[in-house]
Amino acid sequence: MPQLPFMNDLDAHLGYLLRRVSNQVSGEFARSLKARSISVAEWVVLSRIASDRGITSGELTGGSNLTRGAISKIVEKLESKGLVSRASIEGDARVKKLFITGKGVDILPQLVKIADDNDRRFFDGLTDGEQQVLRRLLHKLSEANRISEIPID
Repeated sequence: MPQLPFMNDLDAHLGYLLRRVSNQVSGEFARSLKARSISVAEWVVLSRIASDRGITSGELTGGSNLTRGAISKIVEKLESKGLVSRASIEGDARVKKLFITGKGVDILPQLVKIADDNDRRFFDGLTDGEQQVLRRLLHKLSEANRISEIPID
């Protein structure tokens, strides 16, 4: 079959290659979390709450591509699973601060291990130096293109 003038080799496109790898890495990670009844979005939000105790839902919205309503639903799911709790701040009962619970503290290292294992599975084909270069290049691309949103799916 003759090559059409507008056809090209997909592997020549960095975006295509990046997407192909990213889909596999993130898809496998999502499946592994799902086996623990946690979504990627829940893992991201739980991690943020654990690292920034007392964060509000509104503060969680910043830096993500999620609406306040979407964040609220994720927090509700985490709360129903007993992984986070809410507490009103003194003087304003409308504002709720979010805290990781003991159960959340217990499960978070297991979820981090899933993320670490997923990274090892996909990136062990690279040397430590190559992984550092890849990480540095991805950070550089993120900065150059002002990509700061937190991926949740």
